[in-house]
Amino acid sequence: MSFSFYVTAYAPPSARQLIQQVDDHGDLRVAEEIQDGPWEEGFAYHLHREGVSTRGVELCWESDQLQVRLLTLASPEDWELAFRVLEAAAGDDEVRGENGESAPGGRVREVFTDLCQLSNEGGTAFLVDRIQSEEAVLTLPGPARAFCIGPRLLAELEAAGERDELTQRILAKIREVQYTREARDFYCASVLQASVDDELAFTLTAFGPGVRYLLPEVQFVALVTEDDEELFLDHDSFLELLAGWARFLDERQVFVEPLSGPNWERFLAAARACAVEPLAFVKGEVEREVLTARAREQGAKLSESLEPHEPGPEDPAELDRAIELLRDARERRPDDLGILDDLATAYAQRAQARLGRGEQEQALRDQDQAIRFQAKLARRDSSRRPELALAWARRSDLSANADAPRDALADLDRAAQILEDCLEGGPREVALNLVAARCRQAELASRLGEDDDAADALAAAEALCAQRDEPEAWARLLRIRARLRQGRDPAAAMLDLARAFDLHERVAKEDPDECSGFFDLAEELWEERLRQLDIPGASGVVERALALLERELAAGRARPSWTSRVFAARRTFLGAERRYPEAFEAAERGLRETQSLARPGDEGWVARSYTELASAREDTGDLRGAGEAYAHAMAAFGRAPDARPSELLRTRVLWAGVLNDLGQPDQARLELERAERLLPEEDERDSSSCWMRAGWLHAHAHAARLLEELPLSRELIRRAEALLSQVVEPTSFGEGFLAVVRCERAQISLALGEDDDARDAAQSALEVLQAHAQRGLHFGAPMSCDAELVLARLDLRDGELPRAMERLDRSLREIGE
Repeated sequence: MSFSFYVTAYAPPSARQLIQQVDDHGDLRVAEEIQDGPWEEGFAYHLHREGVSTRGVELCWESDQLQVRLLTLASPEDWELAFRVLEAAAGDDEVRGENGESAPGGRVREVFTDLCQLSNEGGTAFLVDRIQSEEAVLTLPGPARAFCIGPRLLAELEAAGERDELTQRILAKIREVQYTREARDFYCASVLQASVDDELAFTLTAFGPGVRYLLPEVQFVALVTEDDEELFLDHDSFLELLAGWARFLDERQVFVEPLSGPNWERFLAAARACAVEPLAFVKGEVEREVLTARAREQGAKLSESLEPHEPGPEDPAELDRAIELLRDARERRPDDLGILDDLATAYAQRAQARLGRGEQEQALRDQDQAIRFQAKLARRDSSRRPELALAWARRSDLSANADAPRDALADLDRAAQILEDCLEGGPREVALNLVAARCRQAELASRLGEDDDAADALAAAEALCAQRDEPEAWARLLRIRARLRQGRDPAAAMLDLARAFDLHERVAKEDPDECSGFFDLAEELWEERLRQLDIPGASGVVERALALLERELAAGRARPSWTSRVFAARRTFLGAERRYPEAFEAAERGLRETQSLARPGDEGWVARSYTELASAREDTGDLRGAGEAYAHAMAAFGRAPDARPSELLRTRVLWAGVLNDLGQPDQARLELERAERLLPEEDERDSSSCWMRAGWLHAHAHAARLLEELPLSRELIRRAEALLSQVVEPTSFGEGFLAVVRCERAQISLALGEDDDARDAAQSALEVLQAHAQRGLHFGAPMSCDAELVLARLDLRDGELPRAMERLDRSLREIGE
């Protein structure tokens, strides 16, 4: 079902001028290369608006008339785009609808405005009738990829709400399929056309080991084996075999996590039992019911035998076969732009995989290949030039990771030059990406000490922001400017961050796809406010982030990373206010929501939520529960693809601290020995390595004190204090951690009979912790009690009984609170 409008004219309009004229939002995309010459008879352009179109709009010049065609379930934004085209093309001339109505170009919205809803309601009714009466699976072509809907997906959408809102839910699902950001992390397999004796044609796609696939709707899946075995599965059998492994994007398109090693061999064994010969299958020579039953049986067995997927950067060699297949296909069809596009994507993915394994030179070579193919695409289709610019920007990131900041700057400059050439008449994303490139240039130049170049790059970004007035671009600029101002002018930096946060919040509320930037900035802002002991300000940022997160959770759009971070921050600030039961509830809910949202690859966020639960349990005195939570965190980190050694080290050290408090210093020492292997090299120029090593030394000193190894304990704590003293920042974090270390030193010195040193250390720690508490930061409450107890014992030794009792009373009040 579709609907067409017609505008008669003696000559075709200029396609380029018409398309540029209707790009009111800066997000217009055209599938075909726009011709500069006359509009060829019968040639059609397909337009859509990135992120909002569901079917797009087709423009065709034929028989002295422009046809503007809308397909079934075109979004309201598609209809608005069609009306804009008709207004621009017709002017005051007549526009005719295929329903027999007509109107001047200036009145098309007024006359035809009800058609969008009527058409879409009719399209929904048609879909429902076909699917329910015939159990059919219908495929609707879309701007980015096809959309498949059948009995399973329709049932899900019907169950999700009221019947009169079904059309809106279907439109939202089509948008999700078109623009899902998750697809960026998967290899989007191509649909290949094949035929036998020029008679029977069918579609297929290739599927090999070790690759994260987004598989399209095809008739057959060709399996890639080492010995080039010809092994084909029909699509239904493929889905039956991997029913417990694949994840549906819609009715038929699926995300498939990598099958490697033993898992791949088990899958091949099951596939051989269900393999088909495509020609025989298409001719109807295969008993499909028997095949389905066999695939279901094999799938059940396979599901039980597959080992849990442990996501992570796969061996880049596992992408070799996919690249080899694409290069072979390119030799056969050198003019196929789709194959060039797939090659560029495959090389870029392998570059990222190699980067994850620390193979920086190989990653750069792969990215160079990706750039080469993007350049070929851009020469044939100028609309692809922004993607070429992004390929250069990714190379810049690789160069920066390879500790080659000057190469990174040069790569970024190429990206920026390409984007500047695309700026006039280009989509909104070109301007946003250009601002991002200039901001990144400013960061790199500043890192190299080239402050004038950094200022020039920021000025260029600011001029573009002023010209385009895009809130997202302004937010990025302000955020980068804040980072560069951090050391010189912290007040101005904070003002920039706060303004950027307001802008990001506005953008995120209008466009859920931009929520990630909002939550990233929220985290940066609340941490910065916390460093400056602005507890109310930091807590206010968290509350605003939580309000948006609640909206995204209710809409089913939240991500584990957002959920884990926001609830972790909420726990932190409730704990700072000594609202420990509420802090515990926040940690519990954060873990629960994160686990419910987590997909393969999100184990790191689950692990981080477990560490927050452990801290909350410590605050409530449940030390055994805290230890169990740290054990769960370590197990989850062991499966996480993004777990950093520093996180594993920190979790083990915190776990050791709980074991110390439980009176199990021997167990604590075992955990610290495991953690020692993760310690970074000691480098006084690297503050993070000093912080991590100081934390390990502090826990080790505590265990040694409990084991009555006092000389060792004193040596360890003095090493920790020396490390912190040389890197400590004038912030709450730096001062607080140094105070905690000095509390431990005070207890060790007291046990050794070094009273003067014990008093000096305890008094120094107490002054910092009390100053923090006066400003609302109570993280050091247990340490304050320890410091008071040390001073009370010293007062008793000095015969100062009233003062000792006063200190003991304060400690008891602190514990009670």
